[in-house]
Amino acid sequence: MVPPSHFGWFEKQLNNMNIEKNIYIDDVYEYLKEHDTRQARRNDEDDVFSFDGYHRFDQVLNYMKGLNGTSLPGVDVEFVEAGYTDENRTLAYLRINSKTSEEGTQRPIVIIEAGVNPREWITIPTALNIANKLIEGNQTKLAQNLEWIILPVLNPDGYEFTHNSNRLWTKSRSTRSNLGFICPGVNINRNFDIDWMFSDSSTSPCSHLYGGIESFSEPESQIIRKLIEEHGNRIKLYISLQNNGGFVSYPWQYERAASGMFRQHHLLGLEMISAIADNYKLDIGSLALGDRASGTSSDYVMSRNVLYTFNIDIKQCEGDVLVPEAEIRPIAERVWRAVAVAAGNMIS
Repeated sequence: MVPPSHFGWFEKQLNNMNIEKNIYIDDVYEYLKEHDTRQARRNDEDDVFSFDGYHRFDQVLNYMKGLNGTSLPGVDVEFVEAGYTDENRTLAYLRINSKTSEEGTQRPIVIIEAGVNPREWITIPTALNIANKLIEGNQTKLAQNLEWIILPVLNPDGYEFTHNSNRLWTKSRSTRSNLGFICPGVNINRNFDIDWMFSDSSTSPCSHLYGGIESFSEPESQIIRKLIEEHGNRIKLYISLQNNGGFVSYPWQYERAASGMFRQHHLLGLEMISAIADNYKLDIGSLALGDRASGTSSDYVMSRNVLYTFNIDIKQCEGDVLVPEAEIRPIAERVWRAVAVAAGNMIS
């Protein structure tokens, strides 16, 4: 992306190096304005929560709170406040469990994480749709035999910033670094304690890949660590929803090799992409992404002996993360099918 003030210089450099140019977007501001106008208007004016649109964080939070203690056949829903962000927004998740669970019964746990990269809006209604399916979608087997923890917005500060300032922002809004007030934010999916700050990460606070002052320096990543420490081996499946372009992947991302669970991951992954039925690809994380990446949530969780961890990377629309509202429901339904297949395999 080149600012207008540098057009002449940039074209001259390309010509000197005999590089052909291809202008994909003439005006990024106008492009974002055109794609997001209707979405912003809906969020400002419509208080009714819908799975056909994008919502501001407060609307998502209120919807989650409204589910707390909901009396539905066979299902208990609990809204859990797990902490606060640097801008004092609530870090929260939904816990969905069976009403028929006997006291002391410990069912296998499935964790769904979304919104770690704030510009990937599509992951948030997709995660909420999973909760809605379990609560109202007649999913008796999955709801009664598993406990679900669903984190729809892992990075609330960054998510709000994509609504009111920079639509393509990728970090949180913390200011812990020595340049925090000049270059705020940490890439939360580079802040986990697994090969931290080694690959596809940056020590520069001004980089979109900045991994933080240390691993787990951020309250957003600390929530995941706390869940893993609290529930341990009960967690059988962890899925991170992202929007990097049409694939399902499994560890590792930090090295070009698979984990010792390669065979099990690959066989289950084949079932998941078959359920999605949209030409998704399946691979090891580092190969699917095209390079190694350190400090990711799914790698960290795998390193803590969780049996199955996957990334479901939703297909982009014309090569970017600005997924039209009209695509939300069909995408959410396809991802739900993959999650349902994976979770079903956790029931012994």
